[in-house]
Amino acid sequence: MGKAFKKMKYPILTLAIFLSISTSQAIESKEEFKASVIRTLNDKDWSGYLALTFKEGMNDYDFKTMGEMEPIIFNEKIIIDGEFTNLPKNHTATFVYDNRMFSQTIKAQGLLILKYESESEGDLTLQYAKHGEDYVIVTSKSQKLDWDGPDDVPLSIMIIGHDHENLKVEGSWNISGVSVTEELSYMSTNFNGQYIEEVTITSDDPDAVYQLKILQAGKEVFDSKPRKGVGEIKYQRDVNKSE
Repeated sequence: MGKAFKKMKYPILTLAIFLSISTSQAIESKEEFKASVIRTLNDKDWSGYLALTFKEGMNDYDFKTMGEMEPIIFNEKIIIDGEFTNLPKNHTATFVYDNRMFSQTIKAQGLLILKYESESEGDLTLQYAKHGEDYVIVTSKSQKLDWDGPDDVPLSIMIIGHDHENLKVEGSWNISGVSVTEELSYMSTNFNGQYIEEVTITSDDPDAVYQLKILQAGKEVFDSKPRKGVGEIKYQRDVNKSE
């Protein structure tokens, strides 16, 4: 996502891109799913791991990169337990790196945090979802961009106010020439791209107070008036206006 974006780190996505368990065998409960993940990783069974991998949408580049992750996936640490948690508020489902756009093969619903035998060894964090009747670990697919336009710039969507729990936030933007549309699971976000096309905030909560700001390359391009209660705030890019 431009030179500046390549310097950013994705602590959860770094491994979650390639750590992916899916469903050649039915895993219908979260506890069965967790046990299957722990057993596969502790047994260091690479062929078994590949058989369980959710591969939909992955290409040769993705498979090659996943193979290079084998020494990291199967380290000498022993996993003893795990717990499920919500996605972080700054969760990023789509990003650009090395002239490729990465996106999830299936929308993540939460995190599975795996605990090593020694607390000093830290944790291993995976993203999970439900695919049909089975729980799966989320992996990524990539698309080569061949982008020869201007570098992406910092973009910000900022939502100010309180009682945001029931707000619905949807947005679309352009990253290195590719259009991306997402429903945001967090209230404010920063990323790199060409521009933000549209953002809509919808509220059905009479107590919610909300205001929308849009920044591009450090410059404010939109600042709504504060709104309270049931209603909507919408930003739409003016293609005739220089930004």
